Amino acid sequence: MRASFKFFRPGWPLVALFAGMPLWWLLGLQEFAFLIFSVPMLLHLVRQRQIRVPQGFGTWLLFLVWLVSGVFVLQVDAPGAVPGNSSARYVTFAYRALWYLCATVALLYVGNTRKTLPTRRITRALSYLFLVLVGGGLLGVFLPHLQFPSVLEMLLPHGLASNGFVRSLIHPATAQIQDFLGYAEPRPSAPFTFTNEWGLAIACTMPFLVLEWFRRDAGWRRWAAPAVLALAAIPIVSSLNRGMWLALIASGLFVAVRLALIGRGRALLTLLVCLALGGGLVAVSPLGSLITDRIHTPHSNQGRTNLGTLTAESALSGSPVIGFGSTRDVQGNFVSIAAGATAQCPKCSPPPLGTQGQLWLLLFATGLVGTLLYLGFMLIQAWAHIRLTSPTAIAGLCVLVCQFVTMPVYGAVGPGLFLGMIAVGLLWRERAERHGAWLRAPRLRNRRPAAPIDRPLSELTNPINRRLVPIVLLAAIGGAAGAGLQAWQGPPVFARQSVFLPGEARALPGVRSLSMDSEAQLATSDPVVEAVASAIGSDEPSSQIRERIRITAQTNTRILNIRYQDTDAVRATAGVEAAVAAVLESRNKSIKASSGAYLKVMQQKDAALTEQVRTTRQVVADAGSNVNPVLRKRLAGLVFQERKAAATIARIQATRPVAGEVTSGVQVARPRDGYLKKAGSGLMLGLLVGMTWAFYAGGSKRRLGRRGSAVALGGLPVIGRVDLRRTDTSVEDCSRVSSLAEPLAHHSPISTFWGDDRDREACRAASALNREFATLSTGFSHAVIVASPRTRADDLARMRRDLRRLDLEPVGVVIVR
Repeated sequence: MRASFKFFRPGWPLVALFAGMPLWWLLGLQEFAFLIFSVPMLLHLVRQRQIRVPQGFGTWLLFLVWLVSGVFVLQVDAPGAVPGNSSARYVTFAYRALWYLCATVALLYVGNTRKTLPTRRITRALSYLFLVLVGGGLLGVFLPHLQFPSVLEMLLPHGLASNGFVRSLIHPATAQIQDFLGYAEPRPSAPFTFTNEWGLAIACTMPFLVLEWFRRDAGWRRWAAPAVLALAAIPIVSSLNRGMWLALIASGLFVAVRLALIGRGRALLTLLVCLALGGGLVAVSPLGSLITDRIHTPHSNQGRTNLGTLTAESALSGSPVIGFGSTRDVQGNFVSIAAGATAQCPKCSPPPLGTQGQLWLLLFATGLVGTLLYLGFMLIQAWAHIRLTSPTAIAGLCVLVCQFVTMPVYGAVGPGLFLGMIAVGLLWRERAERHGAWLRAPRLRNRRPAAPIDRPLSELTNPINRRLVPIVLLAAIGGAAGAGLQAWQGPPVFARQSVFLPGEARALPGVRSLSMDSEAQLATSDPVVEAVASAIGSDEPSSQIRERIRITAQTNTRILNIRYQDTDAVRATAGVEAAVAAVLESRNKSIKASSGAYLKVMQQKDAALTEQVRTTRQVVADAGSNVNPVLRKRLAGLVFQERKAAATIARIQATRPVAGEVTSGVQVARPRDGYLKKAGSGLMLGLLVGMTWAFYAGGSKRRLGRRGSAVALGGLPVIGRVDLRRTDTSVEDCSRVSSLAEPLAHHSPISTFWGDDRDREACRAASALNREFATLSTGFSHAVIVASPRTRADDLARMRRDLRRLDLEPVGVVIVR
């Protein structure tokens, strides 16, 4: 009954997801729809007898395992970030991890449905999503202020629906209104939340619209495609997304180079003409002024550079191995350590550390190892499929180009990552089609076998399952080593005290208050460091003591937080008290010096004014009734200035200078941050080493050896062995070894000898044996695998699968030495 519904054809989750995006947007499910429709895809995979994975999937599997390490450090303070704990980090971490898992499911679903789901059905679904994005972009341009409560928003409790993060996910809006050009300009975002998210999705789906709508059999779509792209140019330019522009330009250049390399001159010329014509029309249209204004208004360049630099410094100095699991709020901003968002300046706080780019998120959340694993998987996919020349493969490679180009500026965790993994799955499909065509080709007897394109998931997981105990032991040893290293270095003790530093309102006349950044520099000056060293009785270099003093400030206040780190609580307390006392003493001396100098100036000014008043009064008295009114007015002014100067002097002499006030007692803490970072890093490194060892030392990587490993042979008998060293130094002579004739006769007819493509001698021996013994026959025939002691079990299993696809039954192995 279900098969009668066209909707439930293979691939329906992707079609429903992409084509139904306007509905999910109205319901407030546009972000969750990707996660929801991953469930039926996962169920389809689970029902399969065997799940296959692409080349390099082991690297991605290690990345997913490494991603979990972020749980250990979610509550660890990061350098340059606001200290403190937050339970919301667990929600953010789980949300991002779920996106990675769903993208993985999409990759495996696309790759494992080659026999039931046509590739064109997937590419058409992606072209539908491009149409939806263009429609949402046009809404953002012409109705930029349109927003309304979604169905999900109305159903959720008000407290949850009003949460800023939740509301951004479920509240439909057509555009983000920003004014960095000097005037309000709508930036399209529908049906997604953010304009950058929309821009990355546009860049990843445009190649598939071009692929599907410019086909010869596309019908009316082929004639409508130029109009669709012309309409798409309006929101693409209006979005002011330089990252998307760069990704589209890079994709166009890649396609041009690819067409030139494969000799498609006519297609290349058509592409260049279309690009030139489209670029010219945009330049002469009103959209050209927007591009010019955006290029000349690089408002975010410095902010992105500062944030990226601070993110890298924080990750590399704080937790370079496993990162910090999730993002962190920046302490202050790039102008002052005490600055922050206010009602008058809501954008005075910079974005959190780890945002504004997938590269920075990877580095901050997963450390160097996680970043290398992620980039390694993407590079493996690009390298493995770069030689494919089919239109679908070129479109998939364009998506990878967009992913690499936007990685420093766009966060990909979301629809962008989902679309990127679908593109990888399509490339995997195209390579499988090429491999299948090779297998179906005639004249196999002297052909070199094709390289493997995929393998069962069990080949990755079984060796790990068999060696689970050693892996857990290595992880435990690594964690214990990290904890032992921290214990040897000594558990850190942090002593913290806050001090209020009055501003100009409570300062003496003539004493100008310093900014909080200048006060922070004063707190790490030489007198403060010397006072700390004297208090703790240390003869260490001042640079080492200065590194253990950390200065922060409470946002939008004059309260400075001074923290001193040591291995002993008493020393840490003495150090921070000495630092606070030294800061107040230095500030007091500075205030007294400034007020003293100003007092001398005012006293000299008062004396001069007194003399002028006395002289002017004498002149007025001598003039009597004939005095000039201007002179009387000048006398009144001098008297006023004299009284003001005298009042200022009296105020300075009567006022006691206030250098600052200690607002809290010394707070001593023994955080577990050091143990969590080092033990977590050691545990994950041990786990990584254990999994790598299990995979490469397991049965799938076991070599045959001279006698032939029973595990590696997988039940195939060794028919014979050929020792090339005992022949006439010619590989062709190995076919005349009498020891092979009799055992081979028991398996006749032998259709082909299949050599290990990774071993030159095995391939040469297979060619010689084919000439001597092989007999081409129709129907189900026998085949013999020619291997060497260096051949691995997974290569042997792959050769058996390739032979069975050709209706050839492997009957044994000949080992060549």
